[in-house]
Amino acid sequence: MKTIVSDVSRVTLFRTRLGHAASSMKVIGVVSAFLVIVKINSDFIGLGLALGIFTLWFAFRLSKHLRLGETYAAILIILWVVGFSTWTLIDPGSEGLIPKKMSFNWVIGILTFYLPIYFIIRGLLELRAYKTNPNEMESFTLHPWEDRGKIERKHPKFLNKKSFMAYVFILLCILPVLFLWAAHIMQPPDTSLGISESYDIGYKIGNFLFALPFWWMAITLYRRARRHAMLPGNKLLKKDNRDVILYLRAFLDDSTIKMRARNNDGRIFLERFVKITFEELVTDHLWRYGPVVAIGDPHTKSKLVPLGAARDFVPNAENDPWKQKVVDLMQQASIIVAVVNQSPGFIWEMNTIIKDKKLKSKLVLLLPPLKAQDLRSRWDTLVSEVTGAKFPQDIDLTNARAMLFLKDQAVVITADKRNDWTYETVLDKAAELILGNEVVEGDGVGVVAVASIA
Repeated sequence: MKTIVSDVSRVTLFRTRLGHAASSMKVIGVVSAFLVIVKINSDFIGLGLALGIFTLWFAFRLSKHLRLGETYAAILIILWVVGFSTWTLIDPGSEGLIPKKMSFNWVIGILTFYLPIYFIIRGLLELRAYKTNPNEMESFTLHPWEDRGKIERKHPKFLNKKSFMAYVFILLCILPVLFLWAAHIMQPPDTSLGISESYDIGYKIGNFLFALPFWWMAITLYRRARRHAMLPGNKLLKKDNRDVILYLRAFLDDSTIKMRARNNDGRIFLERFVKITFEELVTDHLWRYGPVVAIGDPHTKSKLVPLGAARDFVPNAENDPWKQKVVDLMQQASIIVAVVNQSPGFIWEMNTIIKDKKLKSKLVLLLPPLKAQDLRSRWDTLVSEVTGAKFPQDIDLTNARAMLFLKDQAVVITADKRNDWTYETVLDKAAELILGNEVVEGDGVGVVAVASIA
């Protein structure tokens, strides 16, 4: 058996820059809509508001089509950015790019106006490079775009819309926001503002720090509401008739591996400011391929389940009924995603999969974002205790992100980063290889190399 190395660093960079450009277009759309309303509404009541709403809608639509790599969207965005920049520079009602008196507000304004333009230019250059010569980017997947349009199914924010407690916590999460709004309204104007720029900056930073705990409370309550709206695995499969995706991991990893992730795959904007579990990141992205189910820790059966895979709880008795449940789910699953670990239960799961060629062809071994020493310990245990797998012992764990088996080949998916963009690209690549029956060699799947098997 030989090992094929498929590197997705290039497509990850492409998605990242194009995604930042699309998000920046939304920011420019908001600013443009505000300028339209302010400039026109003073002379024509109602017209400015209507044009502002249309401007915002059109900007968001262009942003979506840019994520799909549409050339016409890129051209319209270039024209928009040029017009936007020209307007803000020569507007007779403003002081121009550099006002007579610098201030904290001026710095914020410059960043709001022109930083998004930088990200848009960078994203458009990346898109142009791909459009000009896609063959130079061999590591691109069959679908290099982050968003593939109507075929995408993002994880619902609330699976169980009949949960009473979910609605209770949604109402509770509004309270901190209302408190901040009331505090702002009731706060008397500070007549000393404008006397000293340093005082102005300190005043604004003080207000910002005061608001942080309340925003954190709102986000926490909102995520609690989402947890109350989770569904058990058996009920989820009745609601979603797509092929199941099985998520295997050690129970200890449920809350210990965390990372920051942007608002994507069903998460809202405010959730990007808190760390989420690695499981949540992975399972939310896998939702586009099917409902994700995992066996729940029996010790937490009476507790509120975490965000991530839908749990099925099985008693951990002497006859190990959970093992039969896992085998049943393995056979039903279209993809089996396993986060590398060294627990006895995980080793048994791997031995069970490796012995069955059909199960082995559905397996995605995912290497989590851990310290090198911890990851090496997990991998060495896997190599030594899983019989018949012939895992490459000398694998480069610095860049390896996932491993799967196709026929007589082991495919190692690598990337130079370990952020949310990277793991989402890795999961898409693995899903293409398993579900799309993509030929590994000779079709631009990535940088190909042959390695010896331990």
